[in-house]
Amino acid sequence: MKNKKSVKDKILGVWQTMLNKGIQKDTLPLEKRKVRLLNTVLIIGQIIFFVLLIKSYAQGLTEEVYPQLVGSFLFAIPLLFNFSSKYIIARYLCVIVPYIYLTGLAVYWGESRGSQLIIFGSAALAILFFENKKIVNTLFVIGMVFLILAHVLSWNIAPYYVSPNEQVSYLLNIVITAVMLYFIFNIFKTENYNFQQELTEKNKSITDSIQYAGRIQTSILGDYNALNSIIPNSYVIFHPKDIVSGDFYWFAEKGGKKIVVASDCTGHGVPGAFMTVLGASLLNDIVYDKGIMEPDQILSQLDDKIEYALQVNSGIKSNDGMDIGVLVLDEEDKTILYSGAKHTLYGVSDGEFKAIKSSRYSLGGSEFDNKEKEFKTEKITYNSGDKFYLATDGFQDQFNENGKKYMKGNFKGLLEKVSQESTDMQKNILEKEFGQWKGNEPQTDDVLIIGLSL
Repeated sequence: MKNKKSVKDKILGVWQTMLNKGIQKDTLPLEKRKVRLLNTVLIIGQIIFFVLLIKSYAQGLTEEVYPQLVGSFLFAIPLLFNFSSKYIIARYLCVIVPYIYLTGLAVYWGESRGSQLIIFGSAALAILFFENKKIVNTLFVIGMVFLILAHVLSWNIAPYYVSPNEQVSYLLNIVITAVMLYFIFNIFKTENYNFQQELTEKNKSITDSIQYAGRIQTSILGDYNALNSIIPNSYVIFHPKDIVSGDFYWFAEKGGKKIVVASDCTGHGVPGAFMTVLGASLLNDIVYDKGIMEPDQILSQLDDKIEYALQVNSGIKSNDGMDIGVLVLDEEDKTILYSGAKHTLYGVSDGEFKAIKSSRYSLGGSEFDNKEKEFKTEKITYNSGDKFYLATDGFQDQFNENGKKYMKGNFKGLLEKVSQESTDMQKNILEKEFGQWKGNEPQTDDVLIIGLSL
């Protein structure tokens, strides 16, 4: 059996419906807050006019009924605009209409009644509806101009109607002004609290979803510490800028060869994470299912598949893609095959630091439309003790507290310096250097460094 709603619940239900009138499905949270605020102010204003009309009519004060009817009509105009989702017009009218109306009242029954004082309360409405300081200040100045105008007109024009209880009316208008100001700021405080609560709940929901996405990304990419089981004396430094990363690593062992991949996808956070999942999935297909082991062929296949997936060649332009390096290690022949797409491989052999440059093309994207991309494989014969590094640009692009970027040259120098140390020491030095350089500055980008000691 359904519970019947109480009268109080019905009234509250109608009240909430009226407050939300004009809110559309696509209305942003901040806009919703302003719509409710404006509806609240104007509906309460209509209630006040209704009470005053009843009072004036009961007392037989016909001369007071007319201006109150006019006020009720004028205040209904911005309310109707707000109900019709004409938010900006409604907000300006909600501030300016009272200026005009209250100035007219000061002429109608003189300044001794104090109606013009309510202009102060009306000027405060601008704070509720506008963030732009220039607009708020301008509307406040306009209000003060109308206040001065009301005084000047009342000094030079005899009142049309003199209230029999001017002193009571003056005190009443002072009370109305004070209550109005208190009410406006109380509404603002309440709505602001509700808005903050709403944002907190949505932020928690979004954060929870992204954290779950992070777990999915981690499960797809796998544990980066697994590289040690494939290539001993190796390490990975992986610091996503956000909960999920736009950089990704990928390792494989097939046919006696070992493949190491480092990639920097377009963007970071959620957009970049989608690209990492796409990249890792496509690499699984290319290497494990199709058995392609040549780095340049892996890149060509990956480029074609990314372009197809992102519909770059179907008329929809997209700059999404990735910079990536693919290293294939053959320990039996002591050779490395490397191919990169805007991704340099660094190596140290016999104390000599080398940079193995890559293709100037990124994978995917529309930057090189109508041009056939070419990826070349570099063959490197290595000796025991040689070091190799794959890294995205997150470390070198990091800013310090003085606004200075680390820069590529300094990063290359750091790699050359740490290459003389053990793998554990290398990782510790790189981690420490990054932390000290970043300090309290926000992280600029995702950071990925893969170090190999062969």
